[in-house]
Amino acid sequence: MKKKLMILAAAGCMTLAMTIPAFAGEWQQNGSGWWYDNGDGTYPAECWKWIDGDGDGTAECYYFDKEGYMLSGVTTPDGKQVNESGKWIQEGVVQTKDSTSVQDQSVALASLEPASVAYFVYLPDTITDAAGNTYTKPFAINCREDRGSCYCMYDNNGYTRLRADKVALAKGSVGEIAQEVVLDIYDAKSNKLLYSTTVTPQTEGEAFDVDIVGHARIKLAARVTSDQGDSAYVILENLRFAK
Repeated sequence: MKKKLMILAAAGCMTLAMTIPAFAGEWQQNGSGWWYDNGDGTYPAECWKWIDGDGDGTAECYYFDKEGYMLSGVTTPDGKQVNESGKWIQEGVVQTKDSTSVQDQSVALASLEPASVAYFVYLPDTITDAAGNTYTKPFAINCREDRGSCYCMYDNNGYTRLRADKVALAKGSVGEIAQEVVLDIYDAKSNKLLYSTTVTPQTEGEAFDVDIVGHARIKLAARVTSDQGDSAYVILENLRFAK
């Protein structure tokens, strides 16, 4: 969407009638409405976000549509109410949080419940990859050639990045370790490919940092390349949603 600042177009946003420096970014406005710059060139879309707009230590919650614009004075797609300033309200009362409680800008996927298809998620206490490196409480995908695409899905509740520090392979649940695995990351709704990498036992995958702005549900899918072994655990070190 265009990010050119323009004169306020919606009377319902009069309480935000100037660009407001925010706790971890900045409110911006153009002819279509108000949007929030996370401070790194990304913006929330199709999600809720807690924002301390005036730096007073109290954050309010705002909903942004699929184009990244703040909703105001309406019912959000998930049935909640926002007032004319865009703040989430319950029975007319603005909902708030101590801004220090929303400063933790990442969450490990290992701590979340999958939105769909938990079967392939593997969360051992420890696991050792093909190169001999040991991981404690990692996130892994149980990938088998005879199962085709082995995948899981997670809801993105306002995060802007999906990150991992490394991708590696460990001997899988059956047969010989796969010699090549393709890891793909998709928007689960549109099936748009956001990232892809190929991993072998000899070459660890690099860290990745995937833009997930506007993607409400994320799908991680791993598949063994045909005739390249039986199975593998695909280890994603420190896999996390981040802002």
